[in-house]
Amino acid sequence: MIDSATSTPRVCKHALAFVLCVLLILATRPEPAGACTCRSMPTLVEARDRAQVAFRGRVLSKKSPSPYYLRRSPTDSVLVQSGGQRDRYVLLVDAAWKGSLAETLVVFSNSSSASCGYQMEVGGEYVLFAFRAPRAPEASESSMFAGGLPTEPWLGVGLCGGNRRLHLGGVDLAPLGEPIWRRPPSSDSKEFLKDSLRGPATPP
Repeated sequence: MIDSATSTPRVCKHALAFVLCVLLILATRPEPAGACTCRSMPTLVEARDRAQVAFRGRVLSKKSPSPYYLRRSPTDSVLVQSGGQRDRYVLLVDAAWKGSLAETLVVFSNSSSASCGYQMEVGGEYVLFAFRAPRAPEASESSMFAGGLPTEPWLGVGLCGGNRRLHLGGVDLAPLGEPIWRRPPSSDSKEFLKDSLRGPATPP
């Protein structure tokens, strides 16, 4: 016959030991390799103050580089997996709070969110906080940029930069204050946007 008075403490001890082991495993489990971790997401004002260019715009087009490129040598050619690829986005700018004052801007971002890339969709409207690269890219970096090498220091955005997608009125831009530049309303810009989102015409 089992004495319940003595068995209950033993069961509790085993259960407690099991729970402690599980907690220890979860606490020491390593992060996935290559994952991007943002310590905290900045507020709109913090993001604007840190960035070199702050603007609101709509994505007109996106180009992604090939994951492979052909490396040639005097003896043969080898297909090599690219690294550090960057997507190219063209945006129609509606308003700017800081930096470049232009109707269209080109920005780049790492193709993978694991590399802290900020993914955007064509037709989506965003408020972006960009940084300008310290130099123009070199010819050896051509495989990293979709749409060809930028001819000047390029603009980049990242996952942890405080960028927001604007939809359903869910983002209050009032903390940013009045923009220093707004795109003047014109039928040309509207038609350009409409054609860009529609895509190439299909032949009859």
